[in-house]
Amino acid sequence: MDADQRLTDDAVDGRLRALFHAAGPMAAPDDLEDRVLLRLKAGATGTAVMDKPLLSRTAWVGAVVVLLVLWGWTSMISAPDMASTTAPTLPMPAWDTVLSALTAPWTLMALACGALLVLLDTILSRPRPAPRTA
Repeated sequence: MDADQRLTDDAVDGRLRALFHAAGPMAAPDDLEDRVLLRLKAGATGTAVMDKPLLSRTAWVGAVVVLLVLWGWTSMISAPDMASTTAPTLPMPAWDTVLSALTAPWTLMALACGALLVLLDTILSRPRPAPRTA
């Protein structure tokens, strides 16, 4: 509206008011709501998208199994005095090696990132109520 005239805000406001006053009040047709609703009803509906969790049930079970195996492997006590003839002897890692590996910065950061991703997945997969329309 103010391409080359360099009008002030008050002058632009005055011109817009004069333009709307000259056009006068306009009324919508009586059947406008019905036509809009029919057009919306006839329109294409969106396809439902199935949200998949970040970690599947199989991944959770696998992680639990791996952790149980590692816990069992590191918590077995090998007693050289009571050697078994039926069970094979498994090499056991030293506890200081296990603790240094678990407290390494890369391990802690990977655990923190994994925890944040699981938290993000949990928050985003929560059902939210539909917004209310007035």
